Amino acid sequence: VTLRRYILDVHDLFEGVALVIAFSAVTVTVLRSVMAVGSVIVSFFKYKAISTTRAKVSAVDAK
Repeated sequence: VTLRRYILDVHDLFEGVALVIAFSAVTVTVLRSVMAVGSVIVSFFKYKAISTTRAKVSAVDAK
């Protein structure tokens, strides 16, 4: 194995590692975004459910 070949192999290895790191960073970011959107949707529905329940309770109180 010549020095040039060795340098190219090491370079390829580093490129591979860099790609894996970049890919996992992207994956983590996407997962976080999905989880954030999910929690916003869940809290919206919780708020909606609470306000509907309150409206029903106040309607019963009004009678």
